[in-house]
Amino acid sequence: MDAATALYARAWSQGDVGLLDAIMAPDHVQNDAVWQPAAADAGAQSNQGRERMRRGIAGYRRAYPDVRFEVLEAAAVRAPGPRLWRVFVHWRAAGTNLGPIRNQPPTGKRAEFGGVTVATVLVDSALSAQLLRSDVYRQAPADEAAYFLARGVVAPGGGSDAGGSGGGGAPD
Repeated sequence: MDAATALYARAWSQGDVGLLDAIMAPDHVQNDAVWQPAAADAGAQSNQGRERMRRGIAGYRRAYPDVRFEVLEAAAVRAPGPRLWRVFVHWRAAGTNLGPIRNQPPTGKRAEFGGVTVATVLVDSALSAQLLRSDVYRQAPADEAAYFLARGVVAPGGGSDAGGSGGGGAPD
């Protein structure tokens, strides 16, 4: 569970992308139908990689330099397969849009949003675990929802075409 919660507490909130080397598989897959619709349509290979996540976190933090993620709850259950666990992380975040993102100029507005990440974690030992996959579902803030709605990525009412209610993963 620590690897999944550290992703938000340290990598996203503090910008500690070096942490990804310790907690994330090199070929980690991120599924995020709102932030990565083109990649999701192209298949998992487009959503793969620790380096892609590293770039995504850095880009998001340039747009929202004061972003802070708070883990509200986390729970783990065994997943099919040896040493595999599913970790459910309920989180919320807030930050001020001070830089461009998705070719949109900064708004200067504070955004608050929340979501759930379902992470598949390989536990190697009591001290070692790696995130293999992250499926992120979140509710987008109003400005962001309007942006995606205008592009047909988010269905009216806030849900994504993929059946979830948003992203929260690494933007390109």
